[in-house]
Amino acid sequence: MTHKKHSLLFIIATLAIFPLPQLAIDLYLPSLPAMVTHFHSSDTLLQLSLTVYILTLGITQLIYGPVSDRFGRKPVLLVGTVIFLLASLACVFATSITELLLFRILQGIGMGCGFTIGSAIIGDSFQGQQLARMTTFSSMIYAMSPLLAPVIGGYLQDCIGWRANFAFITIITVLLFLAFIFCIPETHLKPDLHALKPKNLALNYLKMFRSLRFVAYVMIATLAFGLMVTFNVIGPFLLQNALHVHAAFYGVLLLLVGLAYLIGTSLNSHILKFYSTVHLIIIGIGGMIVFSLGLLIAAWVGWFSVTSVTLFTCLCIFSSGFVFPNSFAKVLEVFPNNLGTASALMGAAGLIGTAIISVIAASVNANHAQPLAYLFIAQSVFALLFLMLALRAK
Repeated sequence: MTHKKHSLLFIIATLAIFPLPQLAIDLYLPSLPAMVTHFHSSDTLLQLSLTVYILTLGITQLIYGPVSDRFGRKPVLLVGTVIFLLASLACVFATSITELLLFRILQGIGMGCGFTIGSAIIGDSFQGQQLARMTTFSSMIYAMSPLLAPVIGGYLQDCIGWRANFAFITIITVLLFLAFIFCIPETHLKPDLHALKPKNLALNYLKMFRSLRFVAYVMIATLAFGLMVTFNVIGPFLLQNALHVHAAFYGVLLLLVGLAYLIGTSLNSHILKFYSTVHLIIIGIGGMIVFSLGLLIAAWVGWFSVTSVTLFTCLCIFSSGFVFPNSFAKVLEVFPNNLGTASALMGAAGLIGTAIISVIAASVNANHAQPLAYLFIAQSVFALLFLMLALRAK
């Protein structure tokens, strides 16, 4: 890879974009019960801090994508990162649940650039099998957030308190901002001067909404990612309140869940040379269904423990490691000439979808494993139905 934009530093800096939006979710999860007490609030309001972040993260991508098609990837990435940085710092000093929710909204507005611009940069720079491998690598790097962040967050919570989690995010964002400045060149060399014209923008989005194949693969990726979101919302209360797990140990359990996803995506990257992306999506969805049913059966027979919840959750998330990156690659293949807009629509639709999933998850009783199992099964079955639609659209 002799081309400047394919340098090792470029690849590392670009891949580092992907876990940053997720870091703002995973790092403070072990602190949620303690934050309920600190703010004299309710479980639902603290869970809402996840929902508003995910929702604004999704909606603002619809703006960042076309803007990057017009003005380039790098300046848009830098502006969004600065907004996220300032909002993360503000979260450190939040004095009420209202302030926290406001700053979480601002975090989402800023980091709406992350997935969209990272995806567009990859789409600008790679094609074909290399593109599929890069989307897999981005998923593997993304997996480092649920792998490590809850462990770090759990210990920060026990040793310092919840504010330390947002201070940690601020420091990491400063370092990545510097990496973006010095290591990522502009990859969109032919800006679309008409990308922001309302008529052109509406026609581009309408064209994508009308593509059954595009919409189906977006939904498959959303539902696969939704398994992690569902567990992130229900897990802290199911494990810490119902099963009396300590915050630091809960972080270790989330480490196992993240490791399961990392193993799934790693295995996916190795066997891409032997199987098509569609075959791997089928394998992954099959695993999601089987292991979701396993969690439900365990609950039915009275096996409700830290071991059963963690085991079947890890197996479901492992299976999603075959589904998300390959669906992601299939989405980027549909509209190669409008990657910023396509990435924005994928990210926005995906995160709005997962925000809806998080609201549904927050509304269920988190005192037993059955609600978690039912949600896992529903998302897995719908993923299968959308795959059938995608294959029929070929």
